[in-house]
Amino acid sequence: MLKVAAIIFAVSTFLMPEAYSSDLLVKTESIEKANGHRRRALRNRNRSHNRDYRRERNRSHNRNYRRHINRERNRSYNRGHVPRYNHTPHRYNRTHHRNWYNPRSFWTRVPRNHVYRDRWLRWNYNYRNGFHWYNNYPWFVFNNYLHRYSDSDNCNYELVDGYYDEVVERFYSMSCRRGYDECARLRDDWNWEEREDRYFCSETRYDY
Repeated sequence: MLKVAAIIFAVSTFLMPEAYSSDLLVKTESIEKANGHRRRALRNRNRSHNRDYRRERNRSHNRNYRRHINRERNRSYNRGHVPRYNHTPHRYNRTHHRNWYNPRSFWTRVPRNHVYRDRWLRWNYNYRNGFHWYNNYPWFVFNNYLHRYSDSDNCNYELVDGYYDEVVERFYSMSCRRGYDECARLRDDWNWEEREDRYFCSETRYDY
């Protein structure tokens, strides 16, 4: 039977080539049409994916941009409404009779309860910020702490990060007034950047 069917198909193909060609053309067109549908579906899917990706990317960009702008606005607002402290150096003409020939001689007279971390002088004095005479000696008060401010005595000042109790800058072997002035200027700049009293100046009992 299979041989007979094959012979009939061969004879029909030989006798009616146009009918076979048209049938083959129809099958080819249907295959191409199916492939076209498949390509269009894939293209549309990619377009949809890319469109969703671009939309999400733009949303993320806009969200981050707005967050950045709001942060800058808040920072500007805070800077405009939070007062900044600017250290003002003070010059005095009055002489003081109590002199410490070196920092170590001064530290021998400092009570232990005024030494922080066994290193920094933190002598509490409840008075307004600025220059003051206390026990016939020149001091500068900031945030209720005394800082030696003599023109004739030497001090070793350090700028300290109050978060970690780490030294970030040193001002050694200077007159107390000069060392504190330089330290206070840097302290005020950095605290203004942080918008809080994170850094403080303090005289150290060591010179290293």
